[in-house]
Amino acid sequence: MSGVPDIEREIFIAASPETVFRFFVEPAFMARWFGQRHTLDPRPGGIFRVEVSAGNFAHGTYIEVIPHRRIAFTWGWEGRTDLPPGHSLVEIELVPEEGGTLLRLRHSGLPKTAEAPFTPGDHRKRWANYLVRLKQQYAVPIEENVMNIIQERDTTTIRQTVTFNASPEAVYEVLMDSQKHESLSGEEANISREIGGAFNAWGEHISGFNLVLQPGRRIVQAWRAKDWWADHYSIATFDLRKLDGGTELRFTQIGVPPHRFDGHSRGWIETYWRPMQELFEKGALSDETRAASAAARRRIDQGDL
Repeated sequence: MSGVPDIEREIFIAASPETVFRFFVEPAFMARWFGQRHTLDPRPGGIFRVEVSAGNFAHGTYIEVIPHRRIAFTWGWEGRTDLPPGHSLVEIELVPEEGGTLLRLRHSGLPKTAEAPFTPGDHRKRWANYLVRLKQQYAVPIEENVMNIIQERDTTTIRQTVTFNASPEAVYEVLMDSQKHESLSGEEANISREIGGAFNAWGEHISGFNLVLQPGRRIVQAWRAKDWWADHYSIATFDLRKLDGGTELRFTQIGVPPHRFDGHSRGWIETYWRPMQELFEKGALSDETRAASAAARRRIDQGDL
């Protein structure tokens, strides 16, 4: 016995058990809500191996696979002596209900001696986040209005619209000037102002190169985060349009890995658009915004993305 209470979660998903089952046994489906790379052999004794974040592999063995009803697999982390592969057990039960499926998850056998970010508490938070992502695969598409930000959800494309009380030229400068960019979060940024030139931001977490630069009008960049698949770039486009007394920025990011949609959508709002609005309107960042940036840095450092 580990002495740690089991993690138990229960969610309703608006999809049949047959469909939900696929999200636990097929790599293409699992990538939409959990992990980056997957080696899955869903049969008793078959391998379960997922690169959850860059360089962090969850590894175990399928113990029980009853199609559309139940999946169980062992769980641990490669390279960890406090929670090695196969050391704990994850059980998934799928119960058909009207309009969808009731999913019950139990994770047992986690050692209380595991160190951050692999503690039982860390696992509890991660499973909560992962199951929200899974549920969202079947959420009714909605258009969100956050402050004056309009966002549409699409599996691998982020589309956001935001307005600023500043000229298009001023908005362009905050995005392209290294020192002004650093003022948003306090994180290091080095940004070339040349087409084909490289950039990095948030230290080395974000990098890429410029494709189109039209001052005060448009920026197009090949853009990636450090935890993404190797050599995979998205295309980030910032279109600026002058309004009476301000600027409308239409942002599109094509090619975001499915498992990172939620994190990057939140990141653009919390660590770019909101700080920019505050700097233009008040000349300084609020405590709430500074706390959001600090929380983002902790997630980066812990690989909890």
